[in-house]
Amino acid sequence: MSNPNTEIESFEVTDLNADYLKAWLEEDLDSIDEKTLYDLQQLISHYASIIVPNTNVKVEYPTSLDASACADTDKDIVFIPTSTLLEGELDHTIGLMIHELHHIKLSLKGSEISEICFYMINKVLKNTYVGNDDDGWESLFEVIQSNKAVTMADLRKVYEGQNQEPNPQENFYLKSIKGLAMLLNCVEDVRIDNMAQSNLKKYVDKGDALHAPHFIEKYNEGKFEERNIENTGYKFLFHHKHFLHDDYIDSTYPNLSDLLDSTPLEYIPVIFDIYKNEIKDFVLEQYDNQDMPTESSKGGNLDELLESEGEKDSKLNLSNDCEIPESEFVKSSNENNNADDKKAMREFRKEYEPQYIPITPTLADSIDVMGKVKIHTTTEELINHHSEDDFVEYSCVVYDDCA
Repeated sequence: MSNPNTEIESFEVTDLNADYLKAWLEEDLDSIDEKTLYDLQQLISHYASIIVPNTNVKVEYPTSLDASACADTDKDIVFIPTSTLLEGELDHTIGLMIHELHHIKLSLKGSEISEICFYMINKVLKNTYVGNDDDGWESLFEVIQSNKAVTMADLRKVYEGQNQEPNPQENFYLKSIKGLAMLLNCVEDVRIDNMAQSNLKKYVDKGDALHAPHFIEKYNEGKFEERNIENTGYKFLFHHKHFLHDDYIDSTYPNLSDLLDSTPLEYIPVIFDIYKNEIKDFVLEQYDNQDMPTESSKGGNLDELLESEGEKDSKLNLSNDCEIPESEFVKSSNENNNADDKKAMREFRKEYEPQYIPITPTLADSIDVMGKVKIHTTTEELINHHSEDDFVEYSCVVYDDCA
């Protein structure tokens, strides 16, 4: 595979896995050239018009490192993953795009998920304490916010690119939100893939079948036994996609129908409550790893922050009914526990999650040209001749820059 920091000039691959795509094409497919890339983009755009007919979804190839591995549900953009194309997996590429299009159709906006996770993180912090009986106890929420207040509005500035240098407290929230969002994404992936119509779901299933064996191999070796947020998320995914049977998932969330009959705003509080231990452990691990403060700043104005936070009034504060047991925060000894298991998860995620290596501007222009070139074939009869050779067929290539 190409270096992720190197732009792709061409896809020099001939071993193609494209049985479903070939059914759409009029000619044999034995390479990935500009015409193939254009046809692929148009097919995905066609599926977009079916899945989200009332939304103008942009289907693009990544041309910068800013391309996201997920659909931008706030801007209605999906990027075609280039790592799967470099491996010749065209059907899998289409499956990933169908999956992301269903995110646009059925899922909450990414900004909404971030806010939901922000409130849940605060719930954990508000129920975790530092101090002693003599000097008194403070919640980690009081501690972190009195040192450097962080609101969801501050984090939005980071997401929107207005703040290019987040402070340590903001980085803690960003990393914690990413972990909670990963868990929710695994759950949502199960829901939306099961709701896809069968002629589209076959692409998604083909991609899942490529990666499930890697996870199952490590799972059977006991690499994912620890109950942490990553292991639980992916075990939920593969259990409810019927690639394995996990006793823990079966005992905590046995009925897939409950998920399929729910909206995200309905099932997220349930997931938060069921897997609150994994969530709490993850948030506190991040708090420790990011070296967050364990003493309040006397100059902080927490009362003002609490008055302006407005968490209780937000429809996205889905953690209100989740009971987090109060506990004392204890810094870890930084021992490298379960290093092999964590390595196994990193390796799986590296294989499972597509990469969006940008293509060169030249290749992007070449793909774009394919949609502007029209070939018109004409037959003319020559004057004053009366043989079969009197008819001449020729083609004109027309470039329409307005197309």
